[in-house]
Amino acid sequence: MDIYKKIIGIIVLLLLSNCRSNGYFSYWDINVQTEKDLLAEEAYNKITDNGLKSSNEFVLLKFNLFAFKDTEIILNKNDTINFRGFKTDCGEIMRRVPKSAKHIVLYTAGEPEIKVPIMKGYDFIMIQGINNHRWNIIYSQFYPKFECM
Repeated sequence: MDIYKKIIGIIVLLLLSNCRSNGYFSYWDINVQTEKDLLAEEAYNKITDNGLKSSNEFVLLKFNLFAFKDTEIILNKNDTINFRGFKTDCGEIMRRVPKSAKHIVLYTAGEPEIKVPIMKGYDFIMIQGINNHRWNIIYSQFYPKFECM
């Protein structure tokens, strides 16, 4: 009987630790493409190189320049994305990550490291910034239009 209590205790601890790590981000699901989104996707596909186009093997990450102004983000512990020295507040930086990775790890100074799951059926993830110590993550099934405020 003691072994069952230990197993249940371990399972509860694992579940709690997963919930705590997910408490650092909020996310939205965009699954309806507007006309603006469709036009943005068509324009994007015309001008971008093949290295950043959507595919079945990769998810495209879009980081908001304004939200991370004058900071750095470390992506998957090996890719530093530098947001310092930009002359504009509007725009984005993009990266591709293999869908086989199952999640991405994000870290910026002063904030806890988070793991963002790569969910099936989504080819795009917009990372809008940090508000109230929570990362704002938007999942999209299609190329989402980025709008500057």
